[in-house]
Amino acid sequence: MVLRIVVCAVALVYVVQGVTWHDYVALEGGQRVRVLEINDGRDTVEVRHPDGRQETLPLANIARDEKGEPQITYGLRTAWRQSRKSILLLAVAVFAPVTFFQSLRFRLMFRAQEISISYWEALKLCFAGNFLNWATPIGSTAGDVFKAYHVARHTPRKTEAVTTILLDRIIGLSVLLAMVGIAIEIGAQDPLLRNLGHVINAGIAVGIIFVGLFFSERVRGRLRTGGLVSRLPLEQQIRRVDATTRRLLKHIPCLGGAALCTLVLQFFALSSFVLAAYALQMKFEESKVFDYYACIGSGVVVAAIPISPQGLGTSEAVYRKFMLGSHGTLSQILCMAMAVRLIHLGWSLPGSLVALTGAYRLKPTEDSATPA
Repeated sequence: MVLRIVVCAVALVYVVQGVTWHDYVALEGGQRVRVLEINDGRDTVEVRHPDGRQETLPLANIARDEKGEPQITYGLRTAWRQSRKSILLLAVAVFAPVTFFQSLRFRLMFRAQEISISYWEALKLCFAGNFLNWATPIGSTAGDVFKAYHVARHTPRKTEAVTTILLDRIIGLSVLLAMVGIAIEIGAQDPLLRNLGHVINAGIAVGIIFVGLFFSERVRGRLRTGGLVSRLPLEQQIRRVDATTRRLLKHIPCLGGAALCTLVLQFFALSSFVLAAYALQMKFEESKVFDYYACIGSGVVVAAIPISPQGLGTSEAVYRKFMLGSHGTLSQILCMAMAVRLIHLGWSLPGSLVALTGAYRLKPTEDSATPA
């Protein structure tokens, strides 16, 4: 936890460098002064100097960047004030189906292990887990621990239950990474993103090869994995984890359905976040649409890795690295990151009722009375 807090603090320091609440401009002499009002019609800007003196200056007196644009740094207040509130509400609404598809994937993953969970029970667990991801300091792992604990109580096949929770997360992140890689290859324009896409797609190719080798009976026979496992501690648990993973191949419809659910829910989630960026009036030419899907998807992936509480600071660092200047100001990027978190948080709040009332307790099933 100490390491995660340190990572979070370092990332936040990197992110907030240069962010302000008010707007500022750079004058020709290099002085930086606060903006009170910009009058585009008269091409003037009203500023306040550090000594409190107010002055109205022509925009021609403002320093220019290498593209010839006035060097104006917009603050958080301006980014929020200029946002399109109706589109922000639409972004919130677009996120609505996400948890329902997540619950369907959750149920399909357990059906592949022949562990019976109703859709209603899966929905309650997913809402409660999503809420705990935000309500506890350990971040995005809290919901998985919660779901694993209660599903394990629901069945004597506890190792299989916990392994399925882990596989559920792996499939979710893998499909999201694939979507980011595809978005970059299809239409991303930024050179940094193009390089990132090559790395992601190379990693996906290596992962596919690894999965193929893992499920290959011929490779297992040559490596004599059975003998290797017998020498390890917790041999029985390792064998059961291995069997749980390999059992997915015997239930291709469930596995394919889980992957499809992930594809749909991530599309709704990313579309919601891209709409939030559009509502904040970030640079949004048609050619940049795939950039936004790739950048925000990368930030979501980083936030899902438990290296800081709720990915705080780390996902913002990703957004700043790939979007600052080319897609928006630092204030707009931070407002977008805040919108992403608030949308997530808002749709996880129903889980608080589930967690606080104890409605997450699963009903016993036929296999709960018999040993594995």
